[in-house]
Amino acid sequence: MEYIEVTGGNPLRGSIRPAAAKNSVLPLLAATLLCAQPCTLRRVPLLRDVQTSLDLLRAVGSGAAWAGQDLVTQPARQISGRVPTALAGAMRGSVFYLAAVDPRGMGRAAAARRVQTGAAAH
Repeated sequence: MEYIEVTGGNPLRGSIRPAAAKNSVLPLLAATLLCAQPCTLRRVPLLRDVQTSLDLLRAVGSGAAWAGQDLVTQPARQISGRVPTALAGAMRGSVFYLAAVDPRGMGRAAAARRVQTGAAAH
C-alpha cells in the first residue's frame, strides 16, 4: 500500500492526483443510467471489468465513448429491463445495474427520470 509520511513543522502546499480505482468506477458507470445528461468520468482505468460495464451500458440502451483516459456516457432514451446473462455473469459489479433496470424495485428512480425527461421535452 502506498502512503505519504509528513514530518517537520512546515505547512503543506501543493496537490496530488489520486490513482483511479476500479472499485469506484464501476458503481459510477452504473449510476450514469439514472442521469438525464451526459456524464464524464475522468481518468478511468482501462480494465476488463470497465469494458464489461461499458458493454452492459450499451446493452440496456445507454452509450459511452472514450475521450483519452476519460469516459463520456450518453443517457438512454429508454432503459431496457433486460441484461444479457453473459454480461451479468461476467463480473460481480453487474449487481450495480439492478437499481436502474428493475422497474418493479429501485428502478423507479430511473422510470421517474424518464418521465421527467419526456415531460420536459414536450
